[in-house]
Amino acid sequence: MTSTKFPELDPERESVPTHIVGATDLIADRPPSVQRILIAAEALFAEHGYAAISVEDILVLAEVSRATFYQRFAGKEDLASALFQRALAILEGNIARRVSKQKTLNEKLSAGLDLYLSLWQRHGRLFRELTAEALRPGSKLGPMRRQLIDRVVRL
Repeated sequence: MTSTKFPELDPERESVPTHIVGATDLIADRPPSVQRILIAAEALFAEHGYAAISVEDILVLAEVSRATFYQRFAGKEDLASALFQRALAILEGNIARRVSKQKTLNEKLSAGLDLYLSLWQRHGRLFRELTAEALRPGSKLGPMRRQLIDRVVRL
């Protein structure tokens, strides 16, 4: 995927997936309910924004019942937390791999920033929405964001 914003990024060496959970066409294959819910949330949050989406919107796209949703998630924020956790795991794992190959601090910072920008390039709206939720006072996503920052800084 070539970007006009970041043309210097080489898509061939990128390890950032095109989807955090999966494309919505996977829902038709009837993966487990939790997977369908996460796929639907990823697609809807990325397209319409976190605040604009209701649990009902997610249920319709995921083709699951309200009872099934609430057996796994306490609500929309809990679902966003699960999605954010997957996204942060992808980011942290890829940064760790990329940074470990670099020798100098400057190279490590450059590699980490390059990967971070690549993630935003592929998942900008989704990450913007989840990050905004993480920065909201009292959000359960906030501590996850701070813990990731601490772990990445230690790398």
